[in-house]
Amino acid sequence: MSTTDLRLVTFNAQHAAPDRARRQAAWLGQQPDADIVVLTEVGHGPGGPALLDALAQHGYAHIHAPRPGVPDYSTVIASRSAPLEPVPTGVDILAHR
Repeated sequence: MSTTDLRLVTFNAQHAAPDRARRQAAWLGQQPDADIVVLTEVGHGPGGPALLDALAQHGYAHIHAPRPGVPDYSTVIASRSAPLEPVPTGVDILAHR
C-alpha cells in the first residue's frame, strides 16, 4: 500500500434496486486497488440503503451527501482505508449530487 498515491474508483450506481445494489457493493468489495470509491446516482428508494448497508458489510465506511427534501439521486464517498470526515462545501444548488 502506497502512502503517497490515492487509488480512486468512480461508480454510477444508476438508482439500483436492492438486489442489484448488493451485487454492485460485492463487485466494489472485490476491487483491491480502490482506496476511495465515489458513487453517483445513489437512489432515494430501497436500493440506496441496501447499497450503503452492503458497502459496510464489505468494509467500507461512507459519507452520504446531504439528502434533498424531494426524492432525487445523491452521491456517496466510501473508503476502506482512509478516514472520512464531512466538510462544508458551500454548494447550495444540488449539494446532494
